[in-house]
Amino acid sequence: MKTIAKFQNQEEARIALTFLLSQEIHAFLPDSETFGNLPSLAFGLSGFRLMVPDDEAEKALALLANLPQVSEETDHEEDKPDVS
Repeated sequence: MKTIAKFQNQEEARIALTFLLSQEIHAFLPDSETFGNLPSLAFGLSGFRLMVPDDEAEKALALLANLPQVSEETDHEEDKPDVS
């Protein structure tokens, strides 16, 4: 098994996990139960580890690298329908 990513919050880790599982990658979060109950440990221990089998690591990394990044600063006004 190989760690391919680390996340500081559980939500991001679970999004990445779910995405990889949907792509038939056998991913898992070995620390999710511990850190889910004691989230302060995640910061001291480098966060939530996302792991995959060694033979799926390259494909998993490529899939994660091609995910679009969502910026909190993105202005979504142009996406709203004009109701005037």
